[in-house]
Amino acid sequence: MPDFFINLPPAAQAALVASVVTLFGGVLSAAIGLWGVNSTNKAHEKRLRAQFEKDDDRKRVEREMDLRKSVYLEVAEAIQAGLLMISRYPDTNISQEDLAAELNSKRYGFAKANLIAKPALLQQLMKFNTALAACVLRLSLSRQNLISIKDRLAGIGVEVDKHLAERESALSAVKATQLSGAQNQSQIEALNRVFSWTQTEIDRLTAEQRELQSIFQANWLDLVRQSREAAASLNALLAPLVSAARLELEIPIDEKSYATSINEALAEQEKNLNEFLTQLSSMNASQHEHKR
Repeated sequence: MPDFFINLPPAAQAALVASVVTLFGGVLSAAIGLWGVNSTNKAHEKRLRAQFEKDDDRKRVEREMDLRKSVYLEVAEAIQAGLLMISRYPDTNISQEDLAAELNSKRYGFAKANLIAKPALLQQLMKFNTALAACVLRLSLSRQNLISIKDRLAGIGVEVDKHLAERESALSAVKATQLSGAQNQSQIEALNRVFSWTQTEIDRLTAEQRELQSIFQANWLDLVRQSREAAASLNALLAPLVSAARLELEIPIDEKSYATSINEALAEQEKNLNEFLTQLSSMNASQHEHKR
């Protein structure tokens, strides 16, 4: 121990020792306080970091969910456009381009879904698109046959009108020759031959027209049946597809009840369509008998 401390009076030694102890105690308390503040700050930072990470995850999930909702609504529109196209196939007044125009404008929703959909939904979308493509191929072949018959009927109409005009012109010329008192027998015979030929052509074309109209009507009814069956087969794929989409969007659905509702609606449509086709066939049969 230093000499200056030994030479100090006992009271001074005690005071100095007390001061040193007090000083070290203060330093120790400060160190402990700083450690406590530092520990508290680190814990707070950890909680904030966890909260931020949780918020980031939540925002990421919300962004993904918003994207899925947007894309799947486009898919729903594309599916509806496909079903509408199938139902319009028997309408030969619509061109092939116009028939597929709406689906072509909306089908990009399918491509977008391929980027974000989960395997279950992707599988159902592939099934629907494959079935839709097969239906389009089958219906297009039948429809093209109808279009060909329709074009021929239009051509026959033009030819008949042309021959009718020629026949009326020849008849008028014969009458005019007879009224004038001219005895140009060779001219009259030539006009009569024209009249007879045009009448023969009119009769031939009219017979072909009646036959083609009958064929067209039968083929049209068959295309209506094919279109109806195609729509039913596609609608049967909707329940698992919609169920998979709603599952990803966390929207509850009772797939069995949904499928039952679709089947009931299809059955009602089938009943109404069958009644319409029966009445139409009856009307066509009556008209055919009347023409005979």
